[in-house]
Amino acid sequence: MVDSYQKQLDQVSWSLCGLAIFAVSARCYCRICVLRKFGWDDGFMVVALGFGLCMSVLVSVAVQYGYGLHVADITDTYRREQALKYVYIAPAPCILSSTAAKISMVFFLLRLLGHSATKRHRWVLYIVTGIRVALNVFIIPIIVGQCSPIEKSWKPWVPGKCLDSSWLNIGGRLQAIWNAVVDLVTAIIPVYMVWKLQLKTSTKWGLSSLMGGGIL
Repeated sequence: MVDSYQKQLDQVSWSLCGLAIFAVSARCYCRICVLRKFGWDDGFMVVALGFGLCMSVLVSVAVQYGYGLHVADITDTYRREQALKYVYIAPAPCILSSTAAKISMVFFLLRLLGHSATKRHRWVLYIVTGIRVALNVFIIPIIVGQCSPIEKSWKPWVPGKCLDSSWLNIGGRLQAIWNAVVDLVTAIIPVYMVWKLQLKTSTKWGLSSLMGGGIL
């Protein structure tokens, strides 16, 4: 019996997409129809949803070609190539979706804090977010263009050359570390500001837990 994870891949991918569509749609409805204040944070979240849908579509197409099966079980060469190709492309919109979502979080945080956010706090958020965007955008051509010609990535026998895997490892680690730093900063700044307010300690703990949840 052939082991297959195709069904699970599609179910998980589209279940999460369904939740994302519902959440973003509800957010947009409230912001546009109720509050009539559609901001930059909302716009970037819509962009994040769009890229997330692109990734799910690519994964689903790959599944149709055999992704989720052991490569040895995909006997048709063309289908194996297509499965590898779409899986190879999918990380690009995934990274862009994550980047847009984090930018949305920063704009939301600035809007939420309002005038309470000092110029120093704003510049810290701008700088760490800017570096994050630069790293995430920089990693995409490394992933997509790691082989020359590109098709060598899913057709190993094609003449050409590929980057040493250590470069991908270093780039991935740098991206992951900096993303963690940005998540930490965007969680700490609002918590720090809440503890400066004249509130009950229990209230401060409650707000800190909510606003610091972004670190997860």
